[in-house]
Parts: sequence; structure tokens; C-alpha cells
Amino acid sequence: MLATTPNSIGMDFIAIPPGSFKMGGDKVLEQAEDHENPVHRVEIRKGFLMSRFTVTQEQWARVMGTSPSEFAGDLRPVESVSWHDTQAFIETLNSKENTQTYRLPTEAEWEYAARAGAAAAYTFGREASSLNAYAWYKKNSGDQTQPVGQLEPNAWGLYDMHGNVHE
Repeated sequence: MLATTPNSIGMDFIAIPPGSFKMGGDKVLEQAEDHENPVHRVEIRKGFLMSRFTVTQEQWARVMGTSPSEFAGDLRPVESVSWHDTQAFIETLNSKENTQTYRLPTEAEWEYAARAGAAAAYTFGREASSLNAYAWYKKNSGDQTQPVGQLEPNAWGLYDMHGNVHE
């Protein structure tokens, strides 16, 4: 079991080490979007903490008082929130814990954490045939979010990095 650092609302954080990786994706092999090209090397010079799971509706409600999500359920990820809503959540959580620690990861940090050292299209390899074990998506989700942490984590112990909600 990987060591986690919990906070006051039950979020568990995993230490992501510094390192470098190839960011972006191959348009043909990985069906990458235009904005994900060209593939380029990025160095993450400072380690950071990343939540093991997506923020749940229960955690959001403990900080913000309500949950705006369409697919209700305490253990489901919060969704139907904007970047501005997320910034308000972070500001309120920082105030609640008397810190300035919490923030969204940068795009590079998020992709680095999602890849967890893998160079392939997915953290588990190049073949989409294993996607059902790691990701909730249109074909296996019933067109709704699912409780966090039900499928396999990536190599760094982060869950739902390939699906469930669109970051």
C-alpha cells in the first residue's frame, strides 16, 4: 500500500516525485487532439502532492455546503463545476485548514501524474483492450459517473485518471 497523507475532509494525497516525461500524444497512435501536439519533453522539477481520488460530492459538500452534481452520490466525483467553482472550493479549503497548500495541478503535472512513468498512450500500455479495468467511459459507465476508486489505479496509486469525469 502506498503511503498517503490525509486532510481534514478525508482526501488522501500521494507524493508525486520530480522527473521528466514526453507530454502530448501521437495523433494516429493515441488519437490525440490537435492541441496535444507536438509531443515534447517536459521536466517536473519539484515533486507535488496529488489527490488519490477525484474530489467526491461528499467532500465538496463538506467544504461548500452543497453539491452541484447531476449524478448524485456521496462517493461519486463532483461534476458540473467550472474552473471558477473549483477555485472557490480550493480557496475555501485553504481557509478551512489555515494554509495555502491546495491548488489545481498544472496541465503538465496532471499529465505526468496520470502517466505515472508510462510512455504509452495509457498508464497500463498502448492497448485500449484493458481500458475497462482502469476507466469509466461511455461504453461501461451507463452514461453516468461512478463512485471513485472502483477500478485499478495507475502505478502511483492514483485512481480514475483515464475516465469517470472530464478534467
